[in-house]
Amino acid sequence: MNCGVYVRVSTNKQETENQLLQLRGFAATQGWSLTAETEYVDELTGKNSDRPAFQRMFRDASQRKFAVLLFWSLDRLCNVCNKLITISRRLPQHCAAVNPIREIITRVTHDRKLRWW
Repeated sequence: MNCGVYVRVSTNKQETENQLLQLRGFAATQGWSLTAETEYVDELTGKNSDRPAFQRMFRDASQRKFAVLLFWSLDRLCNVCNKLITISRRLPQHCAAVNPIREIITRVTHDRKLRWW
């Protein structure tokens, strides 16, 4: 299964490598394929969705370049609740699963609804 990973830090003084290593490792344990093309890294605040890698991730998801998206934690994807709700409604239309590896595993059900458990 093709996998994408999304990594975000708030400033360029923070490192992304620790998140990438953990996400790559988790993908490998699942047997999921991951390429540099499906690694999305932003060094910007999570308050808005005008982040280049974040926008590219959504474009690639709509083109089905990956079936599952991994990210380190929910606040790395988005740290504003209403934005998180919007994201959780959009992503399942394009990929089979959305997994924050530090928190509750999420799955998309057969009816394309995101379920948190």
